[in-house]
Amino acid sequence: MKTALSLSKKLMLVGGVTAGLLALGATTASASVPYYYGGDTVSQNCHAYIISNGSSSNWAIGVVSGNVNCEVRLEQRNLKTGGTAYTAWAYGETIPWYHNDGVHQLRVFLYDGISGATGPGAWVN
Repeated sequence: MKTALSLSKKLMLVGGVTAGLLALGATTASASVPYYYGGDTVSQNCHAYIISNGSSSNWAIGVVSGNVNCEVRLEQRNLKTGGTAYTAWAYGETIPWYHNDGVHQLRVFLYDGISGATGPGAWVN
């Protein structure tokens, strides 16, 4: 004998399936953890470093943590021409920049808005 599911039971079933699919999606998304390149620089209130932008080994972002007055930017150096370029100062993280191709290197700069300290990290390939 078949029994009809009530509306509330149908909604609970749909909600359970949806939650399961979301959990699977979250597990899959967490598998692409950014690669930490380093190049750290630290002030009294801030910490800046370079990580990959997603799963690409050729694109990276500068990240700053600490006080809300901390800013970060990237410098890109072309090893063939000697030229350099900078991203704009940013709170949180910079735009992605290209590197790790044997020609371009990156380093991160931080600005501590409380102490006024600024400084570069080490170059990374």
